[in-house]
Amino acid sequence: MDSSSTSQTHTWVQAFGKADGALCAALDQRIKARLAAKEFRADEVEYVKQANFSPIQGDLKVSESELNTLRRLCQAWEIELRPGKITSHRPLVGPLIVAAKKLVFPIIQVFLKDLVKQQKDFNSSAISLMGALLSERDKR
Repeated sequence: MDSSSTSQTHTWVQAFGKADGALCAALDQRIKARLAAKEFRADEVEYVKQANFSPIQGDLKVSESELNTLRRLCQAWEIELRPGKITSHRPLVGPLIVAAKKLVFPIIQVFLKDLVKQQKDFNSSAISLMGALLSERDKR
């Protein structure tokens, strides 16, 4: 991340309604470390930077419980089909089983790609609807 992206980060990270420079710096360092470790790609960072993930526009006055539910939904809406750690406890054929699973998984991903996209779209729409309903209820 360059200095211009760092300054952009400072505009959206807030704690208690105020910009939090220390939190921004810590996030910048974590992002740089994860990019260096190839945990995600630079184009993924750019996508997140450009995306508007806000399910509502304006202020939202909800209970703490509703806010926590909405936060959990916002964290979980983006799903991705990726394998967990593939292992086998079998000493002799285990490495062959692991290799076969690793070879088959990309094929399964191709077939399930459209299904995963539909689920992401549904999740996003459900969260937006929930935010809109809570906002509308607040106006009444």
